[in-house]
Amino acid sequence: MASGGEQGDNEVVAENDRLHGEVDRLTGEVARLAGENVELRSEIDSFARKIAALEKRLGKNSENSSLPPSSDLFGRKKDKPENANRAAPRALGRNPGKQPGAEGKHLATSTIPTKYGSTRHPPAATVEQTWPTLPWSEPRFARSPTFRCR
Repeated sequence: MASGGEQGDNEVVAENDRLHGEVDRLTGEVARLAGENVELRSEIDSFARKIAALEKRLGKNSENSSLPPSSDLFGRKKDKPENANRAAPRALGRNPGKQPGAEGKHLATSTIPTKYGSTRHPPAATVEQTWPTLPWSEPRFARSPTFRCR
């Protein structure tokens, strides 16, 4: 019996040694993975900062910054919603402006002679005819008087 007990003890010691080796191996693996985890987290933070900067640049266009319209990268701007006052007549199939059949309103040309002739507009005049003579253009204002200070 003693030999059976010794054999059982040897198996337990061998199993214990094997498990200690496994624990040491797994401890080393955990340490390696922890270091790799720290590197990956710093890389993720770097990428997150780059993405935020690119999204900020992507959000800028000529409407919300001082950039010229030629720097707008992604084609046509989004269509603005149509004004409600314009949308209702268009929904009824009418275009803006005078509708067919409506009475027109305009300034008709006159055939009655005016003091300038048969047109409503005066003929083109020269600057000398249009502007009155300015007082300082007269010879008496050609030289300014001198003032004395006491």
